[in-house]
Amino acid sequence: MKSEHSTAIVIDDDPEVRELVARIGEKCGVTIVQVESADRLPALYQSSNATLYLVDLMLGERDALDVLSFLAKQGCRSPVVLMTGYNKFYMDTTEKSVEQSGLNIVAKIEKRHLPEELQALLSSFAAPAVQ
Repeated sequence: MKSEHSTAIVIDDDPEVRELVARIGEKCGVTIVQVESADRLPALYQSSNATLYLVDLMLGERDALDVLSFLAKQGCRSPVVLMTGYNKFYMDTTEKSVEQSGLNIVAKIEKRHLPEELQALLSSFAAPAVQ
């Protein structure tokens, strides 16, 4: 049995991807907060109590480095998942760019594998219910 206490923020400019993540999260017992741009994250960061961040590499006029820099400056210790519709090279390059930041990047998912990989990740992430 899963708890209702696991919350993840998905930051992606594609509404279809955000909705897909939300549906998968619901199945796995994880509440998904949808954020469509890097600009909206600061307003939600403190109030969301998110314990996982799913970050798209390309966010319209901004990119994942803006989001990751913000999270690092906040001292974020929650796990971070990088997502892209491009190949893993972009994720590896982004990860190397922030490796000294202290962020906990736990997975890199290509969007073509998003449904199966995200479901496995969120299922293991969802907190067990308190007995």
